[in-house]
Amino acid sequence: MFASDGTRVKPAAALARSAALWLDRKGAFRKKAIEALTVSTGFSAPLVEMGIDNAFRVVTPKALASVKPARESRILLIVCPSNVFTAWLPPAVLALASGHSVWLKPSVHEPVFPKLWRESVEMVDPSLAERIKEIPWRKSIYEAADAVVAYGSDEAVAQLKEACGNKPFIGFGHQVSVGILFCEALEPKRLPATREAIAHAVEPFRLQGCLSPIHLFIQSDDVSLWRRRFESPAPFPRLEAFHSGPELLQKLSSIPDRLACIGWEGNPRSIKPLQASLTRLGVHRICPLGEMQSPPLSWANGGIDLVEWLKFRTRSSIG
Repeated sequence: MFASDGTRVKPAAALARSAALWLDRKGAFRKKAIEALTVSTGFSAPLVEMGIDNAFRVVTPKALASVKPARESRILLIVCPSNVFTAWLPPAVLALASGHSVWLKPSVHEPVFPKLWRESVEMVDPSLAERIKEIPWRKSIYEAADAVVAYGSDEAVAQLKEACGNKPFIGFGHQVSVGILFCEALEPKRLPATREAIAHAVEPFRLQGCLSPIHLFIQSDDVSLWRRRFESPAPFPRLEAFHSGPELLQKLSSIPDRLACIGWEGNPRSIKPLQASLTRLGVHRICPLGEMQSPPLSWANGGIDLVEWLKFRTRSSIG
């Protein structure tokens, strides 16, 4: 894409403009995308819209400002997940912004979003879209790619890691997240905001994603009261009471799964003394409850700095 003076628009600017197509509520592209994704994902239109908004509102020129062109263009293969259709977008966007090419191996259960994303980039910058390819499954794709990002079960990620040999590899396997409601969030005047925050955290992807809070810890003596007030027919987190910070940390440390994110609601002074301990538990993102599903573009999922990793100086892996 070229500016009025004939100079080429940088990939970061083009990616931000393509994101705007997804966010334009009156635009034909967004309408088409929502209709297609309700079929491919099985989610309702409102849930698809929430997923789109959460994923693309962070693709901004400011968020991409720290991404510098790579010294050498590489091919990044991304094995896309089936449960959260937008999960793979951050590494794809950051790779393109760095000057790399992106190969997408779509899930057989959700092959639509990769096509739509490439189309949105092509509408803004056809030459940039040429660096995006959808790759059908075949063993040789691991040999042709220079680096791999994979999403899936722990078993699938382990198999892919072995298949990739010594290539730079990141595997995002099974992770869970939890929410915390401190006592201040339960005050009558705060309840409307608390309910809204819960909805923003719980509704997207119906608790299937790693950023979905499958546990909701409530600082209260009577969890049954809040179960009646908060729960709905849709999938809802497991509610559990806690009374103090040390008790909460003990309960969190007993969760057998890797913790991706902690979302909280209440007074910031309640979460501050716990942050160091939560980090030691391996939690790499702590945020307000309502922001759980919309992480920054380059958040350190699994402790990996994607912007730095995409320089391919070292071989990093998780999962």
